[in-house]
Amino acid sequence: MAAELAGEWILRACIMQCEDAVLGRLHFTETGEVVYLTTAGDLLGRGLGVWVSEGPVAGFQLDVFQYEAASTKHVQTEPHRFRGIGKFPEKGSWVGEWHFLAFQQPPRVVGRFHARRSSPNLAMPTLSQKPLEAVVQSGLGQS
Repeated sequence: MAAELAGEWILRACIMQCEDAVLGRLHFTETGEVVYLTTAGDLLGRGLGVWVSEGPVAGFQLDVFQYEAASTKHVQTEPHRFRGIGKFPEKGSWVGEWHFLAFQQPPRVVGRFHARRSSPNLAMPTLSQKPLEAVVQSGLGQS
């Protein structure tokens, strides 16, 4: 399964109904690491993490630093930790739950994520302009 997940994916995640709160590119290695780089407008961001799969389920956990380039009010000193969990990606599309992992608190579901296998012809704006709930209801990533 590592070879099926390995490579670049385009990620959108909504948090508390805020569309595209996390928007960027994920690179999954065959050895279980994942790297995130944001591509969202005026946000800068990066992250590191790990991924695992067990049977039909795959998940990844990221420590993300993301901020506005011109902001002097909010400088993040610690990463935000997120976890995405869903059925193993099918046909280059993956939809699942998006969890926030606050320090010393249990994970809590804060939204959904949608990831699509990257290709040279896939630009960020073409990933999907639909809200994530519409993507989930349309059956992308579902078996």
